[in-house]
Amino acid sequence: MGIGGLGFGEFRCRGKRYQEALQLYRQLGNRTGEAKALNNLSNVSAERGELEKSLIYGLDALAIHREMGNIRGQGAVMNNLGATYHSMREYDAARSYYLGALDSYQSMGNDQAIAETLANLSLLDCAQGRLEEGRKKANEAIALSEAVGDIVNMSNAYYYLGRIEIADGNLESAEISFHKAYDLRQTVPHPGHLLEIEVELMNIAYQRRETGRAKKLMGKYCRNWIALIVPVTPNEFWASWPV
Repeated sequence: MGIGGLGFGEFRCRGKRYQEALQLYRQLGNRTGEAKALNNLSNVSAERGELEKSLIYGLDALAIHREMGNIRGQGAVMNNLGATYHSMREYDAARSYYLGALDSYQSMGNDQAIAETLANLSLLDCAQGRLEEGRKKANEAIALSEAVGDIVNMSNAYYYLGRIEIADGNLESAEISFHKAYDLRQTVPHPGHLLEIEVELMNIAYQRRETGRAKKLMGKYCRNWIALIVPVTPNEFWASWPV
């Protein structure tokens, strides 16, 4: 389901561009471009929390890819539809689309996409209490991602594995997985990618009554959060703060 951190204004700007692209592709009769624009609109709608709209765009894109026999396109859209249904807590529908995406990618031998889908399925397993199945899929996703050099998906899979370990009551194993995810995400230059892990590590620290460590993690979280919403560095922001 990926790592994010874009502001609403950027979502709106991207959405406008994708709508313009959709209209242009339709005027040109470019079905491939139309499906791509629809999928992009589906993603932006999901990121903005407009899940029903996301499904409409996504299903339209999937229909075009199926009409054209585009296996790669079908897999990408089904993965996104799975994530949207997951967000809606419609877990059976989410699993159906994830498994459809997995079949598409396996038929192509696309290990990177297989790993991404396995990671998504591991988080779905966690939500449904299938912890051992989720743990197995997360570890498979980590191994595949490492083999193809996909740092982003490997960090996601470690994060999902940490979530699974938390659900299973294994704080130590969860912390190890979260730290591995954090280290990988530090190579991606966007502070929003770190926030969700910092929250998990804070919660672990509080559960262990490690108040000092939790406060340090809270400070790091606040600095990264400020970096998302203020067009200056955290140090510049605090230097300008009235005392």
